[in-house]
Amino acid sequence: MHAPPGPPWPRPREPGAGPASDTVQSNEPAGTMGVQRGVQSPTPGMVQGAHYAPAESFSAGRAAAPAPNAQLTGRLRPVLGERSQVLQAAVQGAQSALGTSRHPAGGDWGPQPAVPRGAGVPGGQHPGAAVIQSSLPQAQSMRWPVAGNPGHPGAFPQAANAQAMGSNSYQVRSRSGVAGTVHGWMTTGADASAFSSVPSQRDPWTANGGQQPLTSPGQSTSPPSGASKLSPSDVPRPAGIDRDYIDRSRPVLVCRHEYGRGTQAETPSLSPSFREAVDTFQIDRGNARPRYVRWTVGSVPRTPDLARSSGIPLAVYVAPFADATDEKPPPVIDTRPHGPVRCSRCQAYLNVGIRYVDSGRSFICNLCHHLNAVDVDRFVPLDPVTQLPVDFANRLELSHGSVEYIVPEEVYGHQGRTSEPVFVLVADAPSLGSLLPYAAFRELLAESLALHRARLALIVTSAGCLHLFPIQPSGSVQEIILPDIQEPFLPVPPTQLLQSPDLEYWPAIAEYIQRTDWYTTAESESPGSHIFAGVLAAAELLEDPSIGGGKILAISSGLSLGPHRAGLALRNRWLELDTRSSHQKWKSSMDRERWLLQPANDAFAALGKRLADAQITLDLFLHPGMFPGTATPRPLPYFDLATLRTLTEHCGGKLFYYQQGRDVAGLQRDLIHAIRAVRALEAVLRVRCSPGITTGEHLGSFRPPGTDRPDIYIPVMSTSTNLYVAIRHDLSEGIVTHPLLHQRSGTGDDAEASAAEAHASTAADSAVSPCVCVQVAVLFTHPGDRTRRVRVHTLAAPCTTLLGQLFRTLDVTCLMGWLARSAAARVQAGGLLPKLRDHLTEQLVDMLFVYRRYCASRSSPGQLILPEALKLGPIYTLGLLKSAAFRAEQVAPDERAYRLHQFMASSLLSMQAAMHPLMFDALNSTVLDPMVGTPIPGTGVVSREATGVPSPSLVSWNSPAGPRAIAAPPSAATSETDAQLAAAPDGAAKLPPLQALTSERLGPDSAWLLLDGWHCLLWIGEFVNPDQQQSVPGVYAGLAGLPVPVMERLYALFPGLLSPDMVSQRSPAEQTFMQLLIEDRMSYAPSYIEYLVTLHKLVQRKLASNEAEKQHRMLGEWEWAHTY
Repeated sequence: MHAPPGPPWPRPREPGAGPASDTVQSNEPAGTMGVQRGVQSPTPGMVQGAHYAPAESFSAGRAAAPAPNAQLTGRLRPVLGERSQVLQAAVQGAQSALGTSRHPAGGDWGPQPAVPRGAGVPGGQHPGAAVIQSSLPQAQSMRWPVAGNPGHPGAFPQAANAQAMGSNSYQVRSRSGVAGTVHGWMTTGADASAFSSVPSQRDPWTANGGQQPLTSPGQSTSPPSGASKLSPSDVPRPAGIDRDYIDRSRPVLVCRHEYGRGTQAETPSLSPSFREAVDTFQIDRGNARPRYVRWTVGSVPRTPDLARSSGIPLAVYVAPFADATDEKPPPVIDTRPHGPVRCSRCQAYLNVGIRYVDSGRSFICNLCHHLNAVDVDRFVPLDPVTQLPVDFANRLELSHGSVEYIVPEEVYGHQGRTSEPVFVLVADAPSLGSLLPYAAFRELLAESLALHRARLALIVTSAGCLHLFPIQPSGSVQEIILPDIQEPFLPVPPTQLLQSPDLEYWPAIAEYIQRTDWYTTAESESPGSHIFAGVLAAAELLEDPSIGGGKILAISSGLSLGPHRAGLALRNRWLELDTRSSHQKWKSSMDRERWLLQPANDAFAALGKRLADAQITLDLFLHPGMFPGTATPRPLPYFDLATLRTLTEHCGGKLFYYQQGRDVAGLQRDLIHAIRAVRALEAVLRVRCSPGITTGEHLGSFRPPGTDRPDIYIPVMSTSTNLYVAIRHDLSEGIVTHPLLHQRSGTGDDAEASAAEAHASTAADSAVSPCVCVQVAVLFTHPGDRTRRVRVHTLAAPCTTLLGQLFRTLDVTCLMGWLARSAAARVQAGGLLPKLRDHLTEQLVDMLFVYRRYCASRSSPGQLILPEALKLGPIYTLGLLKSAAFRAEQVAPDERAYRLHQFMASSLLSMQAAMHPLMFDALNSTVLDPMVGTPIPGTGVVSREATGVPSPSLVSWNSPAGPRAIAAPPSAATSETDAQLAAAPDGAAKLPPLQALTSERLGPDSAWLLLDGWHCLLWIGEFVNPDQQQSVPGVYAGLAGLPVPVMERLYALFPGLLSPDMVSQRSPAEQTFMQLLIEDRMSYAPSYIEYLVTLHKLVQRKLASNEAEKQHRMLGEWEWAHTY
């Protein structure tokens, strides 16, 4: 692509001429966008302030453009004025230092001019923007290998055109610096890592025509002198945002959407700071809390054209039973025997967004605009002044965004479950060594079962046999051995295999197993595991009508060996040659990798569907005890996770993978969590939307909905069960609004006004901006009392017709989670990883191009503009490109398949850690902040309702009082002030502040804890005193600088997190640690600063292409007009 036309290069300065001026003389008015002082003006093919070669010289190995015509430059000097003098010295230095460097993996990096040192101050920017000045590496140096083709000039495809507007942004500008060498194979400036963030509304040195600069309280008024060196820690990164979280008290988020107030719905959004987000105390005031439901963007585009042109995906993250231990749970309302009030057309549940009309005889549904008549026995008159139901204080569904109904079983299709929940533990012989010898595990297991009043069955597999342990009526336990594992069956009634929650017979069974021969010798000779023979037996047990479903916890130590007749035997595809058969010859390594990431057969998916139809969920724990599948030991065991994940995903389960097989504490911890986290049985989920929008693709770990079954069926839901739902416009005119749903009622401050004054107000005064609603309803069986319930979450968000509002309210964490899950789903469906990697960057470039084109079009072309809400988008995208799921480097098939599964099944918090790993100071965290590891102080005394402590009326399950038997005290909106409601109790242990993910922080006298939601590594410098190390069995083995409560909280936040592995400095295991430092350059991906420059180049190319298309179109219209 050719650079747009511009002024020619300046001629060399004549001998004896004076020095070039440091100030750019401009005829533009003061405060004009893009005016800078002490910074060179942009030239063709150059980024402002840094000397980039023209676009034609970006090809690998091509020399730079020749020197310009001196005579032409001389004729244009009167026009250019002082600008040519400012540029001439820099041009000479750039042309003399042009050279070509070689990428270590192959391919040329292209010409790399040395950059002279210069000075500059922040220039003009978009109002409300923050400026990031940097000495970015030159554009030629940014050609890094993607898609398996190092140095490919077209690494990123061009994106589609879009448009946007916005106010807050980050601007990244290039500055000059002395040439240097980074990692030995790239020439950059010595100040290439110098960045600074200046969050100002306007440039203080160009506003007011260069007079006294605009300042804020506490800000220096003197301009910077000389070339200020800026720190790389000031580029947009989660660690920098996290350090701003310095409040000693716990933050509070009030999710507000009040019935009848006519107030604008506010989409609750969490801070991008990790610590602040997990510490926030969320309060429901009419809108669902973001831990349950989150939009990717807080303001929904009103028309499909706006949604399409913005380039921002519109989706909703749903976690109906997310863990909120210290917050007020959704209020429980007993609606038996009539059931809750619902819309007669769309079957939506009553919520804050509906509106009663006709004196309470009917109501308008906010999800379909249907006018519903109120039943006579449910009629409640409206207050003549406030226009609210007279029993509004007890109508919890009209003041809460999340409620839970107890519904009549005969109306809501009860599945017939009357017994306790049942868990079946299936394990092969090597895995039992991680469970049976530990008495503490048995105690924790009994406590977890007692929470749900559940029962447990144990099935063990060995080499070619199944072992059952029925309990006889006399109270004795016997062992039954089934030698036929091809067609397993149960020779005894299923109820004889169930143990009570106190696990009375567990010690006797454990002692007996440890004395048997098959436990000590037989299984050690087996090349794999027959775990799925035990899974089939467990499925037969749970399919019994007297039980009616449950959850299977299967622990496997090797590759599945059968049953063969069911197609559940797997082979080690990792060791197979490319020429195994004619139809399995791959054209490239990418095709072979794609084949390894696809399931080997459909038998496991069919088994998952069978389990789901029987209301059974399977969690599979892969804990290797040997090297399965081959006699030759390999560095890593092989399980074929690409095939096994289809089994768990189709029945709503999860995979847990322990790569090295040494983490016994992690296996026990995850088994306990899998039982404790259960919240719902026999669940059916449906998402409803406002008129004009509808649901699209559903992404998560569950059986995909079909045309004949639009609902999502999940047998067992836990606190980590979640899904993403795409939202799209289904009408060309966009979102449909109803005039009566957006008028102000006389509530709150208007309550004192008379009815006559309220009705005399004009429609213009009473109307408010329309909003859209998404309602998530889950019908389930409560595991405790086995009542049939419906949990309803309603989230309201304002509509907008402005692109700027979309970018201001964007939720970058939720958005990047959707992009990551969408990419993982495409890889699992057979997509090529190189194309997916390019597509991830292309989606980010699309959004940045839209924002730059229509929001910051007056900014200098040498600036990379990052919206304030999207400023973490580049580092999250880079983290995705460097993660094991999408990494361009060779990754073990099981590890890549497992990370893809994690993106599909894990919570948003775990995905955030996978995109940007968390690094903590493991040596000095308590020294820098003595509160680390201690409970976060609350903001005051909270009422019983706010803390979630149940009142006596909340536990009256079968009170004869009717539908309001479980009504809570009056709504907080009427009985408590906002200050009282905003009080939060003490939180969990405070986490240390995050650190930047760069190796520059690794010193021989330091120690760092690094985790990505799965791996947990403890790096210890070679000079660290061994006396500082401590060891707590089963919890933490590390340094005294990280208190044990910190690790316990991390385990609670990230289910499946492995126990910390010690990594010594200069050890071979250090390579794994370095791969998680995503800000550093790697052989397959650039550094963070280099990636920012790459994004800048791609945005500039799109801008130039867009302008060329516009001019071509205008020329065509002119020719047509003059021809005809």
